[in-house]
Amino acid sequence: MSVPPTSGRPSWTDVPTHLRARLDDALGTPVTDTVTLSGGFGHALAAALTLADGQRALIKRPLTTTR
Repeated sequence: MSVPPTSGRPSWTDVPTHLRARLDDALGTPVTDTVTLSGGFGHALAAALTLADGQRALIKRPLTTTR
């Protein structure tokens, strides 16, 4: 079975500023660099983050939700 590649994954800059600030607070240090990850089957944000203290984090989250 052929699976089409995914595209249209949001990037870190698509995350609203107030949410990026909340993530900085939750991580305890600011995010200094990001790489938007491609591949997979979803269209959710997936990013590798480098933090000011040298640690790294991975986040994956849709930017919108429905209830």
